[in-house]
Amino acid sequence: MVYSPIDNTIASAMAVASETFNNSKVPFYVSADSMVKDGGLATYGIDYTVLGKETAKMVAQALGGADVSTMAVVKMSDMNIYVNTKTADAIGVQIPQDILDKATVLE
Repeated sequence: MVYSPIDNTIASAMAVASETFNNSKVPFYVSADSMVKDGGLATYGIDYTVLGKETAKMVAQALGGADVSTMAVVKMSDMNIYVNTKTADAIGVQIPQDILDKATVLE
């Protein structure tokens, strides 16, 4: 099993990384939904599109003159499970149905 934290170098090389691990039947857990879509097995984390929208709101407030030293810290709380069932099948991993029922399936 291999886990990759969020990293632009790994994210940009997902085609090679996922092919290498999948050919070796090694589960490759990643830290972003986009990396699951690109061949990683699974992750539990935030939706980075939602994070970008929340960040844009804060930037708009700052550009509008808000005092950034008094702006509240925003924590992402909507964690999701993302699973690539095509990858799971390729490496011979069976994802339990109760996990699939809660997951966003990406292929």
